[in-house]
Amino acid sequence: MANLIAVSGASGSGKSSSIRTLNPAETFIINVASKPLPFKGWRSKYKTWNKTNPDGNFINTSDISVIGSILNYINTKRPEIKNVIVED
Repeated sequence: MANLIAVSGASGSGKSSSIRTLNPAETFIINVASKPLPFKGWRSKYKTWNKTNPDGNFINTSDISVIGSILNYINTKRPEIKNVIVED
């Protein structure tokens, strides 16, 4: 069973920065704004997911059909993923 949690707040209040506290081995980030994450070392912890790297845990896309496919892929093939972040 999944739990949906929405985090909202003013710009600069730490919403995106709070991602750094999550375990990268259990987290997949869908970055719809295609902007860098605001904490040091994120590129070494979050590798781009693609055909050549199916174990990646980060993608830049705002295409809703791609996002749907990614969620389905995570659900069926990535049981280690416990957190899916849609980052804007």
